[in-house]
Amino acid sequence: MIQVNLLWEAIESLRELIEIKDGQDDYSRFTLTKLVRTENETSSLFNGLEWYRSVVWDKERHLPIAISPRKSESTSEFVLDNSKHYYLEDFVEGTMINLWALPNDNKTYVATRSSLGATGPFIVTGK
Repeated sequence: MIQVNLLWEAIESLRELIEIKDGQDDYSRFTLTKLVRTENETSSLFNGLEWYRSVVWDKERHLPIAISPRKSESTSEFVLDNSKHYYLEDFVEGTMINLWALPNDNKTYVATRSSLGATGPFIVTGK
């Protein structure tokens, strides 16, 4: 439990890079943390932070619920190292939806990378 608390304290100390949203109503036990700076900005500030995108955190159990995968990398920046093994996988473009349920709870929860309850609009007008 100490390690988890230290992780949460580290996330709290990075508030200028990470947006923290507490859930409302049915989602009040959850917090969504989301990286708000670009990978180029963060990689120069904190080694490894470019891997972080967003996390849904259960405040009651002190556990991560959903972790967004890292952004895909440009193949133009890829350097082949023959001493390593590589695995390729399909990348499906679209909106990532996280669904989860808690033990002894018959409610299904949903979130996107930036919204608990997935309440944001799908199409943003005026851009």
